[in-house]
Amino acid sequence: MTKVPNPQYNLIDLAMLFCQYTFLRFECPISASSHESLQNIAHLLALVHKSFTPTVEIGIDTGNIVDEEKWKSIPSATELQEAGVNLKKLQSGSFLDIKFNNGVLKIPFLKIEDLSVSFSRNLIAYEQYDRNNDHNYVTDYLTLMDYLINSQKDVELHCRPGIIENWLGDDEAVSTMFTKLSENVIQSKVCYAKIFKDLNEHCNKRKNVWIANSRHNYFNSPWALISCLATAFLLLLALAQTIFSILPYIFPIK
Repeated sequence: MTKVPNPQYNLIDLAMLFCQYTFLRFECPISASSHESLQNIAHLLALVHKSFTPTVEIGIDTGNIVDEEKWKSIPSATELQEAGVNLKKLQSGSFLDIKFNNGVLKIPFLKIEDLSVSFSRNLIAYEQYDRNNDHNYVTDYLTLMDYLINSQKDVELHCRPGIIENWLGDDEAVSTMFTKLSENVIQSKVCYAKIFKDLNEHCNKRKNVWIANSRHNYFNSPWALISCLATAFLLLLALAQTIFSILPYIFPIK
């Protein structure tokens, strides 16, 4: 019966297509060919979770997954911005594929609506209680997002570059959603440990904080830039005038 409407789709393909358009509001399409090896899936939730299992190609460094006591939490998006970290939307890849390099944190697109909460809770529950599950990729992702989003301002910083599309209507509701999803969650290993480490190292460098503050306070608009350049020019003129006034005393003309 699954071959009737289109013989190119099998039962697994149809299930994934249904989930993609009903629950999975991500910009990475689910290709039928990528699920040809999922014939032994026990139930629908296991199928969906299996489709998110990262591979070597997607950016998560599975070789650097470490125990919880070896990593530290990261600052919120607002605090990262103050330290010179820019948020950008990752244009392609799995929604788990988060990258940080040269002060830029790239996060894939995520559409948040009412179904997002129940769908995420089911995936977290599956990871928490499945004994055969080696790594809690979805739980780690939501934990990372919970660290990044603690306020309405943090949500706004994610919405501005198109990382988050908020269908809940209220930025505070998005912040509360991530907080509640991370409550009472057990973590033994974290697949984003390297990103956590790199972000903390970036924020701990005073140079990065100083540059970010300078950009925010003095170079945040064309007029501010012009004012700073004019001030610097006047200081240089004053310095030059002082130097030329002192030179005759140091090197008197004979």
